[in-house]
Amino acid sequence: MNDIDKRSYYIALFDLYGPLFTKTQKVYFEEYYLYDISLQEIANNYEVSRSAVGDSMKKIIDQLVIYENKLCFHAKNLKKDELLEDIYNLVNDDIKEKINVLREI
Repeated sequence: MNDIDKRSYYIALFDLYGPLFTKTQKVYFEEYYLYDISLQEIANNYEVSRSAVGDSMKKIIDQLVIYENKLCFHAKNLKKDELLEDIYNLVNDDIKEKINVLREI
């Protein structure tokens, strides 16, 4: 998995499991992954060491992977989307409209 794929994967996992993290962890993750702020800039903004932010980020990523390995919400969502696409390709236009509503959920 390349860096862009990893980044996208971690963001997708955080969308699912983000509420399980502390406020500080959420801020660090969002600033680093969503706003592309460097670890050093985050450390400066919150008056902590760069290594503290780096350690926190590593723990967040490790925890996201643990949650996904146990709960599989991301994998299940991907499978659901895949199945909806298969169904979508097999049905008439009336049913396609209903499937589009399901995709928005």
